[in-house]
Amino acid sequence: MHSRLRHSIRIKSFLFRILYLLPESWRLPDGIRTALKELADTRPAVFFVNVGSNDGLAGNPLREFVITRNWQGIMVEPVDFVFVRLAKAYKAFTKVHCENVAIGEFTGIKRFYYLRKNSVLPPGYDQIGSFNKDKILGEDHLFPGLAQFIESRQVHCLTLRDLLGKHAVNHVDVYVIDAEGFDYAVIKQIDLKISPPSLIVFETIHLSQADKTACYDLLKTTGYQLKEDGGNTLAMYSGNFKLIAPDSPTTG
Repeated sequence: MHSRLRHSIRIKSFLFRILYLLPESWRLPDGIRTALKELADTRPAVFFVNVGSNDGLAGNPLREFVITRNWQGIMVEPVDFVFVRLAKAYKAFTKVHCENVAIGEFTGIKRFYYLRKNSVLPPGYDQIGSFNKDKILGEDHLFPGLAQFIESRQVHCLTLRDLLGKHAVNHVDVYVIDAEGFDYAVIKQIDLKISPPSLIVFETIHLSQADKTACYDLLKTTGYQLKEDGGNTLAMYSGNFKLIAPDSPTTG
């Protein structure tokens, strides 16, 4: 029963809807949500791409804005049993497209590692997936004994360009990336010079120091100001946000 509840899209969707109705004064401080809300308050329409969506509910900051602001976008999740939940969670939102693929450095087939569906590991185990098996093994401190649950399969990969081309998308306002250390490889595929997104939220906790430094340098030199928020970083295009004054020092 416990396993059924934690994977129930209907129950989770209902609980999140209640959360979204709470007065602002009751909400806990959240840097990512604050940035998304500021963008929502200044844009009549927003298009997003979410790489590593999981079920689009647990810990996903975009769900609120899909419901309350009618945001449109693409949600990417390569793990089959998780994708089933994602597709169910967004079935009613016709302007949100769910893709059962991984974003890769090439379009084709590549081996992907993840933890199989189980009722033994604590909640959140299904949010771990990577092209690199060692990234999975590195989470053993959070999910002891996870090695016995590791599985892999060949997944269909699309480059970011091919994903956007498939959906005839010319511009993306927001990227939210949770790719277990592959985040920089995804960011390098974003058209930062010709069509820069207003906001890029990406996970930094799993990046190597070399990739984190290179990623920060790339974003800074293309006009972004950076703000770290827990294990994530917000990259805000200069002049688009009040959260960081245009002349304030950046993170990194």
